[in-house]
Amino acid sequence: MTKTLTKLISHSLVYSYHGRETRRSQIHPLLSAESHRFKAILDLSASQPRLLVPSTRKSFPSTKVNYLPIHPGYLEQPATDPPMKHITITCPSLSPFISDWAINVGHPEASKPVSVGALLRAVQASLQTQIWQAEWSRLSLSRSAEVGEAYTRRCRALESFATAAEFQRNQGVRRVDFLVDRYFFGGVLWTNLDGMDCLKLIVKARST
Repeated sequence: MTKTLTKLISHSLVYSYHGRETRRSQIHPLLSAESHRFKAILDLSASQPRLLVPSTRKSFPSTKVNYLPIHPGYLEQPATDPPMKHITITCPSLSPFISDWAINVGHPEASKPVSVGALLRAVQASLQTQIWQAEWSRLSLSRSAEVGEAYTRRCRALESFATAAEFQRNQGVRRVDFLVDRYFFGGVLWTNLDGMDCLKLIVKARST
């Protein structure tokens, strides 16, 4: 971890956002879709994902940004300020199961608040869940076609790893396939669903 990145993160973690006060907890800069301080990369389709952050070091004369795994210590920090013990997350891209597949992180009676790492692990675990035949039957023809194509594409991406590809095919369609080609973490935002405050998961296409 470079000194510059460490300094930036340490400054960000005081949650000293300028602007109007809000009754909602502030979202950690590494998670917030509105944060301009970090452009973290997380492939939600990966079975063993790694959160990557940009390095301040560049190889001259290249201007390409290099990404490094984030220090594990940052993943243990609270996901919000003030800290929350339970957070619900929804994702519009999981239509038509936005409410059905809501992600619940932590528990109101938990001894510790939800951490950055716990939130990301919960999102990843939920998206890796295999769907039921009854859920598949609820899809329109167009939706089932695009989800099916995403599933096929995900398996093909692993064809160079025969064992992994075979395992993925046997597991069938997963929730992550509903994201189609937008399976990279884009952060979370506060929203309201059925009168309840929750976080909305933003997903994006692969960065170029």
